[in-house]
Amino acid sequence: MFKKLVPISSDAHANKKVKALPNFDFAQNIHMAAVTVSEFPRAASSYPVVFVKGPNEDYKPVVLMGLKEGQNSYLSEDGRWDAPYVPAIIRRYPFGVATLTEKEGEFAICVDEESAALNEEEGQALFENGEATEYLNGVRDFLTDMQKQEFITGKFCELLVKHDLLISQNLELKTPEGETKRIGGFYLINEKKFRELPDQVFLEFRHKGALDAIYSQLASLAQVQRLVVQSAKAEA
Repeated sequence: MFKKLVPISSDAHANKKVKALPNFDFAQNIHMAAVTVSEFPRAASSYPVVFVKGPNEDYKPVVLMGLKEGQNSYLSEDGRWDAPYVPAIIRRYPFGVATLTEKEGEFAICVDEESAALNEEEGQALFENGEATEYLNGVRDFLTDMQKQEFITGKFCELLVKHDLLISQNLELKTPEGETKRIGGFYLINEKKFRELPDQVFLEFRHKGALDAIYSQLASLAQVQRLVVQSAKAEA
């Protein structure tokens, strides 16, 4: 999605503006997108929500948008998003963040310098007289909230791991031709084990506000067949 993500500065981007893009073509090769627990209830109405394991044995939730790498099945031919909810990580484009290694927990706001949204002629200015505009401050607020939500999501995943609730499992789907296929590499919440948790552990999940996310993730698996339909439409 990003081609040249660089930190925003008043020197390098003094005259830059950001215009609204006419479509989501920039995300056409994204087959999964990270989501935060606050997004689960809305995302679950359109996508399967699953977990992937990172190189550091950490887990993160993602929505599946395609059945194969490099295919976003939720884009129409003219680049419209064919689902009611668009993940926040997609909506933030052309902006992103970069962690500042020298200061833990701090990050720099970045922009994709090769995005068609960035120009000097039209759109919202990033700076005025060397100072960040109201628009850029709004972007900063949005990204800051996303960072907070990602931290909360990390703690949620740690809670699932603590109680051994994530299980490696294939997703089973039926193609329009009636064939059964399985795709793997994902982790799901073990529903049986979750429902058998001792009362005191269940209360721990409740007090930490994790129940809505768990129920939403489990319900999202009903969207697997929708993903099959979307993929068939994309390849038609």
